[in-house]
Amino acid sequence: MWKSAAVLLSAGLVACGAPIPVEAPRATRGYVLISLDTLRADHLGCYGYARPTSPFLDRLAERAVLFENAIVQYPSTLTSHMSIFTGLYPAEHGVYPPDSVLAPAIETLPEAFRRAGYRTAGFTEGGFVHGRFGFRRGFDVFAARDRRDSDEVERTFARGRRFLRGLEGGERFFLFIHTYAVHAPYDPPEEYRRLFWPGEPPPGAFPPTGPELSRVNALGETLPDAVRDYFKALYDAEIRRLDDVLRRFFAELDELGLAGDTTVVVTSDHGEEFGEHGKLNHTQLYREVLRAPLLIVHPDLAAGRRHAPPVESVDLAPTLYELARVKPRGAPSGASLAPLLAGPSLAAAAPAAGDAYAEVAGGSRSLFSFADGALSHLLVIEPPPRQWATRRLRLAADGGRLAFEVRSFAEERALEVWDDGVLVTAAAIGPRWSRLTLELPPGRRTLELTSPDCTLSDAAPAVVCLSFQVRGVPLARAELYDVGADPAERHDVVGERPELARSLYARLTGYASRPAAQRRVEELDEKLRSELEALGYLQ
Repeated sequence: MWKSAAVLLSAGLVACGAPIPVEAPRATRGYVLISLDTLRADHLGCYGYARPTSPFLDRLAERAVLFENAIVQYPSTLTSHMSIFTGLYPAEHGVYPPDSVLAPAIETLPEAFRRAGYRTAGFTEGGFVHGRFGFRRGFDVFAARDRRDSDEVERTFARGRRFLRGLEGGERFFLFIHTYAVHAPYDPPEEYRRLFWPGEPPPGAFPPTGPELSRVNALGETLPDAVRDYFKALYDAEIRRLDDVLRRFFAELDELGLAGDTTVVVTSDHGEEFGEHGKLNHTQLYREVLRAPLLIVHPDLAAGRRHAPPVESVDLAPTLYELARVKPRGAPSGASLAPLLAGPSLAAAAPAAGDAYAEVAGGSRSLFSFADGALSHLLVIEPPPRQWATRRLRLAADGGRLAFEVRSFAEERALEVWDDGVLVTAAAIGPRWSRLTLELPPGRRTLELTSPDCTLSDAAPAVVCLSFQVRGVPLARAELYDVGADPAERHDVVGERPELARSLYARLTGYASRPAAQRRVEELDEKLRSELEALGYLQ
């Protein structure tokens, strides 16, 4: 299996053919892991965002190692956090939504820290970071309180501060804090909302709750630009409020005399979509969803540094183990980033290559690859055969004649075929299979099949709106992006760089992992189900 570039560092940098031993920085008394659920990196000033969402985090980055391309392994709270807690890829720990439970044989971060003599505490806002999934294990103190309103973040961090105030003199500790502060519903306090959207909501806006955003996806709707901008403004206001909460938390670390002997990791489980690639929430494998902020603050760092090659969420557990000199019972699949904190000379000597993997339910996988200063992103989409499309479907095709069959769901509807913004053909299709034949210009291309309407169906696990179905042509396709030149991933270059796409695909297939242990499956109780529905995770 391919590892991120930092694995080379943990084994020792190489110069003139000889390894240079690299030690992690000194162990500190305390370790704090903060997960800011749904926070995308590119909405923070320290990652280049123009809006003033994060003045405190921007200052914190000046004394942290900031990872410019920290990639999550799964765009869902449950699975992504379990990769953080175990250092294992999703297929290895096997905890997928909504009813999986981590196998007892797999050790978690708090279990390893408590076994090593640390006092452990975890404070989460419930949902998919509820104790029943396995997150409770290893904590001396644990509370998972569901998010009642936008003030929940204040209560969550207050619990963390109370834990710190209650520590005995010299007692070593591990603290985990998780918040849904920037997760839908976007409902910032008025004084924060006015900073980013001083006027009235635009026409067509609706309360951006999890269920409503999921409904837009299920119907295949496209929101007006003004509505998407409004939602982004509310999201940014939530980040600014969270930034103030973080400022007060770090101030308390100082007041308690802990800042000089505590290592802090600030990260997220995934980002958020605002229609950049046709959807809301966090359901796809594009960069706005997979790129999370990651800052590691060690008290001995004299100045901040930035690390460009990709790293992964699975790297966090082995990093914390190495920093704290904790020996886990199992071997995490991630690579320790601890050597990157060891000294300023490492910034220049860091390797110029690395990969990061991600996946999502439904047959999509992703690989970010950094080589010779360039970052590429391969996205492979392999939907199940005979999948019903919701208003639109993309197909990979070569030039020349392309023939396939298509039928509508339930009733007759219109179908259009587009090639790079040019209408190729339009047809009326019905519930019986009919044949379409296209004459395409030479070269590899991606076609988009679209229908203006769809029909609601509850035949699937969730209510969706279905339009049409295609057969006789492969549905699997790949997209390739030159992230340095195209950070928003607008221009697919898979047809222009087929050799690179093939090389990345060969490495991507190396991530087909086997379970480390057999997961358990348990039914959700009604209270937790209601929490997950309110967050938009279940319909």
